[in-house]
Amino acid sequence: MFKWLRRERSKPDTRERTVAIPPTPAAAAQSSGILETSGSPLPDLAVDPGFYKLLLGVHSLVEHDLNALESRVSRELDQIVSSGVSQSSLVPRVPAVIPRLMQSLRSDTATGAEIAEQVGRDATLVADVLRLANSPYYRTGREINSLEQAVFILGRNGLRQLVANAAMKPLLNIQTGHFSRQGGPIIWAQAEKCAIAGRCLAKAEGLDQFEAYLAGLVQNIGLIVAIQQLDAAFDATEAARSYRFRDIFAAKSRILSVRIAAEWELPDRVLTAIKEQSPAGQPDDMSPLGRVLFAGDKLSKLRVLVDEGRIEDAVERLQCGAQGQFRDRCVRCYAEL
Repeated sequence: MFKWLRRERSKPDTRERTVAIPPTPAAAAQSSGILETSGSPLPDLAVDPGFYKLLLGVHSLVEHDLNALESRVSRELDQIVSSGVSQSSLVPRVPAVIPRLMQSLRSDTATGAEIAEQVGRDATLVADVLRLANSPYYRTGREINSLEQAVFILGRNGLRQLVANAAMKPLLNIQTGHFSRQGGPIIWAQAEKCAIAGRCLAKAEGLDQFEAYLAGLVQNIGLIVAIQQLDAAFDATEAARSYRFRDIFAAKSRILSVRIAAEWELPDRVLTAIKEQSPAGQPDDMSPLGRVLFAGDKLSKLRVLVDEGRIEDAVERLQCGAQGQFRDRCVRCYAEL
């Protein structure tokens, strides 16, 4: 479905550098994806557990065996993962105008007028393009009312990111049942913030910004498939709140994300970066894009948890790596969220 994205990356940057995300002081903290802080630690700074509690609608997890709801969902996820069914078929399709538009954005011969004409076929895209062109980010100093002007201001890279957003939002923000109504907006908010943080970090590190943006949007697509299984099994008699279920839910979602990304034939570096985000993945063992995605994921989850009132904001104490410029870059990129 997203084969058209495979070629939508800028010319590879030969200046790729290693992003320094040194180990945290405690190995256990590193393996669980905990961001450390200077001074007193922020409450509940294990952002992955905190994010999953928010997603599942609970304030605490408990140590117990899987209950009936958790067992049903675990079996369904096992069946999906072990089946030969195309896992990308489990998420909705995107509007037909989007792949055609991406093809035009890839072409060096497509004019601004031709691109504007294609954007004009989708009212939502038109509104998004005009809104972004008039945003403080572009600082034009005047109101942009013309679609052609807006297309010119955004440029091809800006349009690629906007179109990728338009493709992913309806997939990640599904709200059809109890858990998807609760979790869909959270998944989308985290994906969008992860994409922005990744783009910011990639720019500072000399990596492909669109690849980082795309990786941030797509990396948790498997959560949508998993949360739909929760919707189907939920009868309002039990909650999904055991540590064991959280681990199963996260692990199976990650497998689904990797498989869907592979079926969509995303760029090789994007697919590798997503694969590297396994629960046992260590930043030191990741590719440059994988390390950027790791940091962007933690920054975006932290921002979502702060926005939802689950933890207290204290960005002045945030560390995303213990030393050097990368820490400063993470603080700066966090501010963009």
